[in-house]
Amino acid sequence: MGVILIAFERESEQSALETLLSGRGHRVLKSSNGLAALDAARREPPQAIVSDIVLPRMDGFALCRKWKQDERLQSIPFLFYTRRHDDPKYERFALELGAERFLARSTAPEKLLTALDELLPPGHANGARANGNGNAAHGNGTSGNTRPMNMLDTAAMQRFAVLEKNQAEALEKAQAAQRQQAAQAEALEKAQRVQTAQAEALERAQRAQAAQTDALEKAQRAQAEAVERAERLQAEAQYNAQQAQAQAEAMERAVQTHSRLRSQISELEASNQRLAAGEARFRRVFENNPQPLWIADHATGGFIAVNDAALAMYGYSRAEFLALKASALTMPGADVRDPLISAHQRKNGGALSLSISSQQIEFDGRNADLVAAFDLTQRVENERTLQEQAKAGNVLLDAAADGSWLLGSDGQIQDVNATYCRMSGYSKEELLRMNAADIEDPTSGETTMRLQLGRVRGGGRYETKHRRKDGTLFDVEVSVGLLENTRGDSIVLIRDIAQRRRELIANRLAQRQSEFLVELFKQADSFDESAIVRRVIEQALEVARSPLGYLYFVDNAQKTMTLAAWRDASRPQVVMSDAEPQPIGRAMMLSECVRGKHATWTNDIARKPQSDGLPDLTRFLAVPMLSGDEVVAVLGVGNRDTNYGDEEQRALAALADGVWRVLHSKRAHAVTLSALQRTDVALQGMIDSFVRMSERHDPYTAGSSRRLAALAVAIGREAGLDGERQHGLRVAALLHDVGNIAVPASILSKPAPLTEAELALMRTHVEEGCQLLADIDLGAPVADIIYQSHERYDGSGYPRGVKGEEIMLEARILAIADTVEAMCSPRPYRPAAGMDAAIEEINRSAGKLYDEHLVAACTRLVRQHGFTLPE
Repeated sequence: MGVILIAFERESEQSALETLLSGRGHRVLKSSNGLAALDAARREPPQAIVSDIVLPRMDGFALCRKWKQDERLQSIPFLFYTRRHDDPKYERFALELGAERFLARSTAPEKLLTALDELLPPGHANGARANGNGNAAHGNGTSGNTRPMNMLDTAAMQRFAVLEKNQAEALEKAQAAQRQQAAQAEALEKAQRVQTAQAEALERAQRAQAAQTDALEKAQRAQAEAVERAERLQAEAQYNAQQAQAQAEAMERAVQTHSRLRSQISELEASNQRLAAGEARFRRVFENNPQPLWIADHATGGFIAVNDAALAMYGYSRAEFLALKASALTMPGADVRDPLISAHQRKNGGALSLSISSQQIEFDGRNADLVAAFDLTQRVENERTLQEQAKAGNVLLDAAADGSWLLGSDGQIQDVNATYCRMSGYSKEELLRMNAADIEDPTSGETTMRLQLGRVRGGGRYETKHRRKDGTLFDVEVSVGLLENTRGDSIVLIRDIAQRRRELIANRLAQRQSEFLVELFKQADSFDESAIVRRVIEQALEVARSPLGYLYFVDNAQKTMTLAAWRDASRPQVVMSDAEPQPIGRAMMLSECVRGKHATWTNDIARKPQSDGLPDLTRFLAVPMLSGDEVVAVLGVGNRDTNYGDEEQRALAALADGVWRVLHSKRAHAVTLSALQRTDVALQGMIDSFVRMSERHDPYTAGSSRRLAALAVAIGREAGLDGERQHGLRVAALLHDVGNIAVPASILSKPAPLTEAELALMRTHVEEGCQLLADIDLGAPVADIIYQSHERYDGSGYPRGVKGEEIMLEARILAIADTVEAMCSPRPYRPAAGMDAAIEEINRSAGKLYDEHLVAACTRLVRQHGFTLPE
């Protein structure tokens, strides 16, 4: 046989061709680029060259041109064996350059061997030159060294060498016999030439005429065969071109889908960042509240969250506070006489007197208390100081900031300070002639006289109303301390708490608003937007103490605003409006709120009719909901009997800001879910396209990928894989044979066992599939799983021969599932073996070819849980 030079970039392709050609007895020289192939041929001319089109440093066309220009090489046949067969122009160009054959890789390998047999000259056996050591000489170090594949063992190579030597000896003997016969024939011919000269001339003429006739017939037959071969090659080229075009279109669609997926993922990441920013802003409503707040867990007795005001009051860092138990805040051994006051201690041991208010809530799925603390330390300290001064007989009544009485046991006012005179409007002389009962309103609460007559130990504190000189009542807080004297006198401190009541009401309103926003945010997932709007309007009525509340949505693109909902005192519930959008300029009273992006209000009581279904307005207050620099909604109240002011404006603006964060978060979440759904649909569509493309190339495996995916996922679940890894395993199972598009269909559908050359080509589908999927983000290492799916536990697999737990867990599962599914499905060269035979087969190879733990999981799945492959 001859010396064949092959020029292919990939080592896997070189190895496959080397196996194919060596099986015919050819000696193979290899080069991975065109320039190295040309240099090797010039040093040691081969008897034929087989080349790909795509080569580094010098492509196949340039190599062919240089080859045919070289006087030593131009007579040596040049064959193209390539995938680039999707356009007839490639074949025409190759033949114009002087190539003897142009074969597509999709054709059967036997056609390449047939073409070489046709092109190699007769008697090309042992055509390789021998060097001084009796071995075939090679070209450069890269292209000349041939390395047999793993399946050719040393004994086979030795047998091949002996056979080659015997063939050479037989050829030598045959040539010697031919030379002897030629000498005898020459002597006989000389003897006959003298006797038959004239007959020979006549015979030569007849032979010439017969030769011309034979030549004409051979030419006609050759022409007919060439026409038939050309038609057949043209049909095959058209079919291959159609297949290549379909594959190119599928790849282009996959690339476009991948690009869209990356864009959608970027949008999702941006939406998640905006959602996180909204959650952080909403949390600041709790953390930046000036009122000390914390959330205590029922189950653990510890703390879940705390705001900055509480940390400043206690002196702890956030981490220190959250590590405490609620009992750690209580001052041990404190003597607290008032049950409404709690004695706590700071981090430094300092005492705190607090009024504690708590509300049971559910936070992050846990039962907890939202606790608000009011610092009364200074007031309690003041009361204690006054009591000590009274006991010492050195009471400085006029210097006290609060009003004070010195009260006899009969309720007569014996002394009073100037502060109380200013509070009540009485002069000191008038008050000294009065009894406590003349000033206290007995219907408003506790009275000093009851405490006096009951001799309540230590006195007490209560809230009530006092009557001014003009007859009006005002709210006061009274603290009574019993003096330790024989007369039973009392010292009474009186504080005007009207302002404190207003502050307390405002704080409680702010607390309820914070609780409302927290609850709304937690329930936003279960509410639709209309339910959120209803709750917002109800809260706005409570916050602003108004009989009318309303909400408009603003469309900045269309410069319109639409009434969404409203409620007034005559309605039992919120009315969801179906009003038409109106230009912002027509909403005379609210347009300034939208255009100026600030709160707008008026205390004019004149009626202002509305054209969109909203009741007439008198006094009103409207605040914008802002998203960045744009007004997206307007929240308003109206028709209150009293004027609106800064307090209502701040409360309503805080509510609007918090509510928009909830609405924006809900809308962003909806957009994110929609994008994720579209992404899942697109990804599944791409995967289905790959599966259909693979099944169209190999119709005998239709449905195999889906059955394999069902079995692999079931084994993964039995082995304890989480949901994310099960999904990645499913995708890898669906796409595990996508590399088969690079394998000729004649090999895939061959109804007989594959030869070693065909098996080598078949095994390239693993690398092809890995390269095809390597740059596609499928949410899991799908390409790596496919690349290792034919590795075996003992290292006997391919392509790299890794073993044991070096093989990915998903790849080990896929290897078992592929074996079971293949044995349960018919193939062109054998019938289906059945599930029982498949389970017995993997158990025989457990610990050798397959992971024994995964084999046990597959066996349990089938024999204990009754798993069957889907139809």
